[in-house]
Amino acid sequence: MKALKKRDRVLVAVIHGIFLFMLLWMVGNSSYSSGVDETFMKKVDQVRHRFLERSPRYDHDFVFVNVSRDIKLVSDPYEFGETVITDRARLAQFVGLLADHGNRHHFLLCDIFLEFPDDDDTALLAQASRCTRYLFPYHIINDSIQKPVIPVNMALSDYVTITGGFSKFKLVYRDSLKTTPVVMLEQIDRKQYPRSFLDFRSIYPRYYIRSGDIFETKSYPYYNLGELLLLSQTDSFYHKFLEHKFIVVGNFDTDVHYSPVGNIPGPLIILNSYLSIRNRGSVSWWWALFMVAALAGVSWLLFFGKVKAPDIRKYPLVDLLMQVFVNSYVSFFGICLLLAVLSELIFSVQTSFSLLLTYLLTVKFFMDFYKKHYKKETSKR
Repeated sequence: MKALKKRDRVLVAVIHGIFLFMLLWMVGNSSYSSGVDETFMKKVDQVRHRFLERSPRYDHDFVFVNVSRDIKLVSDPYEFGETVITDRARLAQFVGLLADHGNRHHFLLCDIFLEFPDDDDTALLAQASRCTRYLFPYHIINDSIQKPVIPVNMALSDYVTITGGFSKFKLVYRDSLKTTPVVMLEQIDRKQYPRSFLDFRSIYPRYYIRSGDIFETKSYPYYNLGELLLLSQTDSFYHKFLEHKFIVVGNFDTDVHYSPVGNIPGPLIILNSYLSIRNRGSVSWWWALFMVAALAGVSWLLFFGKVKAPDIRKYPLVDLLMQVFVNSYVSFFGICLLLAVLSELIFSVQTSFSLLLTYLLTVKFFMDFYKKHYKKETSKR
């Protein structure tokens, strides 16, 4: 490619930069994540958690209700024996409590999948029909939609994992199935997602609220369902602890997933995903322009040789950084890492750069292999 004129080289670099941007955008829209990406997100989260603001930036207080200790046994219709479910009678009592007080709660996120039928379903459905501003989950199992056994307000609450733990939450399935965070954004904030063409359909959520905030620092009210029902009988309890509150109900003991920030309950995954798309603005075209320009520069470096670093041996640390970010194979790792950091810090857009790095190193390897073993032989002939 050295025979090309400079104008043609620039054109090649820009076209290839656009191709790389499209690759990054497609990966961002998918559920793909790698160990490299998750490690990077973990480090970024640690920096933000320690030095930058991480409050949920929400107008209402949160209350968390655990149902893992309020259970009962029902017959399993798919196998012999019995299975454990949430006590539907107590759940119905709690939902009825909200309705009895005029539905003055802000929102009820009930992360309990009503998979198996129970004798108390009629009571739960009756109370749910009186309650407003709530959501239960449904799931996609073996490519088929599996809804709750009673017709409650519901939204899809699934995520796809590549590494075995949670990393990215897919916001839209099959181009039309909106997940719980998106439905909550529409119902609570009256906003649509995606806001722009560039918004990703899968996101790395920010962990505004994590397990330690509930169990260690006790920054938020937390109750077991049975205990809360007993306390609710006291005077002014509803007004003090439930009225105008964002209530999150789920299993905080066993519905736990490994994430880049450690183990985190499933209800917090959904809540943090909602807070992430609520607090972030839409992905701007300035980000796209920045990435295309940067990736065009990377393409120039890939096809037309490495940039020679200035002689700065008097400054060992600066010289080391230049070697990492400019020279040879390591340069692509450094550049991809730098782009990911700038994308996150400047534009609040998290990108998966592991596939981009793999692609660049692979192309570089075959280009060098060709130059070493074939181009020399051709020139000799």
